[in-house]
Parts: sequence; C-alpha cells; structure tokens
Amino acid sequence: MARLRCLGGGHDAVIASTIPPTAEQRLARYRSALAAHPDRFHALRVRFGEIQQRVIKAGHRINYAAWQNRMSALWPPVGRD
Repeated sequence: MARLRCLGGGHDAVIASTIPPTAEQRLARYRSALAAHPDRFHALRVRFGEIQQRVIKAGHRINYAAWQNRMSALWPPVGRD
C-alpha cells in the first residue's frame, strides 16, 4: 500500500476492498468527482438528446450502426478483442 498512487487526486482512484461500498458511499464518491471535474459538454449532450428525441417521436429511425462506422472515434469498438 505504500506505493499506491491515486489517480486524479484520489477522486477517480480504484481501491480494491473486500467490503463493497454502500450506495451512500458511491453517491458521495460520484458527487466529489463531479465537483472536481465538471462536465464541459453537459449542455451539448442535453441539446443532442432533445433533438434525438424529437426526431424519434417524428417517426424517423436512427441508424446507429452507420453512425458508428462514420464516427468511429466517438464509439470505439467494444468486445471485438
């Protein structure tokens, strides 16, 4: 434990334990990490979600597979190791 180096000032560090954290502990950890690293893109994600919901409610289908192929940097491949 003496050589344990916490990442991000300890807010995003992963510590192995035999006792899982309680829901309150997880929420407190999430809140402290959120306060330390505010989300710069929150408003953009909200706007994107609103537009996406409007499109879906209008009856249009979104081809997520095509999005993933065209913008692969946003959706890195998962499970294809």
